[in-house]
Amino acid sequence: MKLAIFDIDGTLTATSKVDESCYARAFQDEFGIDLRDFDYSAVQHFTDSGIMDQIFLEERGRKPNTSEITAVQRCFIHLLKDAFGRDPEQFRPLHGAVEMLAQLQKSGEWAIAFATGCWQQSAHLKLDSAGFDWQGLPLAHSDATPDRQDICRTAIGLAEQTWQAQFDKKVYIGDGLWDLRTANALGLGFIGIDFENHHASLAEAGADTIIGDYRDYTHFAALLNAA
Repeated sequence: MKLAIFDIDGTLTATSKVDESCYARAFQDEFGIDLRDFDYSAVQHFTDSGIMDQIFLEERGRKPNTSEITAVQRCFIHLLKDAFGRDPEQFRPLHGAVEMLAQLQKSGEWAIAFATGCWQQSAHLKLDSAGFDWQGLPLAHSDATPDRQDICRTAIGLAEQTWQAQFDKKVYIGDGLWDLRTANALGLGFIGIDFENHHASLAEAGADTIIGDYRDYTHFAALLNAA
């Protein structure tokens, strides 16, 4: 059996913009922190928890405590739900993604896991809002660790427990440089997703397989096997 590990924002759901907007608004509303000039490229761990750590180190000289994390998460989820209520299109799946995931589950050849930099609640909200049938599938997130490599290792471990199997092949599917770096560091196959033609950096960084969406399932399945 083989394992396909999916990121979420920008990989399965077209939620990167609404996620960034609501995330920044949550810090403004809860702590009065303006992120308009925040340098996301300087963040060590590009995950919800990693970015929050960096924001607090710069603004407060320390990492956030549990109550501060809980407060910003609560506000963030409220803002995401409000955004979905106003414009569900902001939470749409990438073309063919829902159907692809369903077919992959039925294939009997591939197991599925999620390894996302999202906090758990926002990951669940986005998958549900986009219409994915994901319940029961392993999902690792950034609540416990800001490090994407640790998140991905957790996803693999959860998948091994779920299917009681060691996987012959593991492929990570993601849209960011951080996803590619994680795949390279862990020795995983990689498929890059670039649904808005914005990620030339993936190719420049060495990703040799990049697609825009999942409309052609046969093609995607072939890429998984070749990755």
